[in-house]
Amino acid sequence: MLFKKKDSINNSSIKKDAIEYCLRSLELEKEREQNIVNNCNTMITSNSIVLVPLVTVLIEALNKLPQVNTLLIIFGLILIGVILVGIFLSVLAQQLYKSVYTRSGKELIDFINENDSYEDADFFLDQTLNDLNAIYEKKCKNNDVRKNLLFASYICNYAFYCLLSAFILVIMIVM
Repeated sequence: MLFKKKDSINNSSIKKDAIEYCLRSLELEKEREQNIVNNCNTMITSNSIVLVPLVTVLIEALNKLPQVNTLLIIFGLILIGVILVGIFLSVLAQQLYKSVYTRSGKELIDFINENDSYEDADFFLDQTLNDLNAIYEKKCKNNDVRKNLLFASYICNYAFYCLLSAFILVIMIVM
């Protein structure tokens, strides 16, 4: 709990301001979540666009080169694997994560009525702050997981382009 009976803030206006602050922080975290999801969409789209020509070029290279080196095939498969892992990580980052929800108004009133520690209306504000804080903390944790998955997807994307450059050089040397 954010506020306990002993050290609770007594000023209702301060508590109301704190609730407004929590709501703004929650909105910012929701925007962060949306930005991460939008970046994931961009990664999936760009990687999918690159994957199709890559597979086509790999198939064409295999058809044109009768003495295809197995190393070349393995290199191409590694490229495809890296981009697929990047797509998979972006998809994981988009998934919905378990969240914490506020109580309904009736549930909150029932909770307050059932607990003896709630002696006046200020404790209602305390519970509202506690609920908002729990939601905010869970959303932050979920967004941090999303951010890390997106970062890993970016690493796969960079690795893919480095490997693709090396793959193109190998094909040019072999041809």
